[in-house]
Amino acid sequence: MSEDWKRLIVESTRVLEDKEGHSYEYSHVEYFLHPSGRTIRRLETLHVDADESHVRHSWLEPGEAEHAMATLRARQAARGGKPAFQVLSGRAREVSASAGADPFEAALRALGQRSDGFVIAEDAVSGRFVQFAGGVGEPLTLDAPNLSPAELARAGAAFAGQPFQINEWEGHYGFNLTLRDPARAASAARRFFAEVFASKAPQLSFRDENGPQQPSAGPAGGVVSQLVPALEALLTRSGGFVIAQEASGRFVQFAGGVGEPLLLDVPNLSGPELARAGGAFAGQPFSVNEWEGKSSFNLSFGRDARAAAEAAQRFFVEVLEIPAPSVSLETD
Repeated sequence: MSEDWKRLIVESTRVLEDKEGHSYEYSHVEYFLHPSGRTIRRLETLHVDADESHVRHSWLEPGEAEHAMATLRARQAARGGKPAFQVLSGRAREVSASAGADPFEAALRALGQRSDGFVIAEDAVSGRFVQFAGGVGEPLTLDAPNLSPAELARAGAAFAGQPFQINEWEGHYGFNLTLRDPARAASAARRFFAEVFASKAPQLSFRDENGPQQPSAGPAGGVVSQLVPALEALLTRSGGFVIAQEASGRFVQFAGGVGEPLLLDVPNLSGPELARAGGAFAGQPFSVNEWEGKSSFNLSFGRDARAAAEAAQRFFVEVLEIPAPSVSLETD
């Protein structure tokens, strides 16, 4: 027998809600604290092609509820605490960094503009992953290999009514889902971790694999001239880092050493900054790591000190929006 959700909600106190509209779907999510100490999530969605909305209720355990609400509050903060409404119509919206697109969405959008490559989203805690294939004129295909029967059942329930396919090969099961919109594809991947893999606090990263390298940004500036010799010296040591800190207090940092590639790492980025990073470096093999409400951006450059230095300057100018950065260096 199903739960009497109306009665349970009347007995509860609403603690958080959010409304979001896109070109393809409207959603309204509400969280209610029940006297039992458990949390109810009510999700109402209306697709542009549907005649009526679809409502789903679910119980969330305390730790799961706190993580879900913290994630939602972070999204609200990234867009200034306002509902992210777009016009509901049959035409897909144009997504840009300034419109608040997340970098995973930007990577999937870039994948759709190439003839090859794929994007992988992985949970560093469990090691589970999903991957996307796509290209010019092709839909985005989410592929989750090696699912257990229980995970396969949860996937079928989570994406019921959508064009998914189940594959079996030598006793292994895979799940494929076709999506044409990058925003929906990014949302589906995160939903897969939460509902299918049952990851209550996933540490997500995603990689844009085999993407074409973009040309470096503009003429070299002071950041480049300072960083190149410091990064070249870093590559001769057994390990360490170089931090370039701007006068505003914002910084980028590099790790590397003998036999190790140069790795650009920028921690504690806001939602809009992550979106701009995804747009600025789309098509390059970057990764974004999400953990406990915080995000960082990583990009590897092999042993090319100049390319790494030029990327740092580009990060200050295009992502952190500091037109003429002035940096000081710290090394170890």
